[in-house]
Amino acid sequence: MIIDEKSYEDRIKRATPLELVKITYDIFFDYIAHAKKSPSIKIVEALSKVVDSLISSLNLDEQIGREILKTYIQVNAIFSEIKPKLHRKADQTKEIIELLNIAETHMKILHEGILKLKDTGEPIYNPKITAGLTYDKDGNLMELSQSTREFEA
Repeated sequence: MIIDEKSYEDRIKRATPLELVKITYDIFFDYIAHAKKSPSIKIVEALSKVVDSLISSLNLDEQIGREILKTYIQVNAIFSEIKPKLHRKADQTKEIIELLNIAETHMKILHEGILKLKDTGEPIYNPKITAGLTYDKDGNLMELSQSTREFEA
């Protein structure tokens, strides 16, 4: 395992949509740190998937979303440039690290802007539990008896 996925599990369960984007950036920076220590195809592909996830969260109807998309595309292009270098036998670690630094710099600039955003959303995972009553998908009560239930605690 390249990153500790369990460390993100609780944060993800309680996250609002904006917090999920912030968590995705944290995952990106964990992967990039690991890639700098030990570059591999597997890590570069994971980085690319993280950026793809960020791309899918963009609202492309808004100008800012389209501008951010350009940066994400540039970062993924850097990863595409790194992959063949990792396949070659010649040691190109220095060049790979320089490219990873460029990708990291692009993402840090976006991350700083995202950290400044005010979060007004509700957590995505927010199960609503009503004890003792069952409703169908349309909100109709599905109890066999329509009598009032009371619970003593």
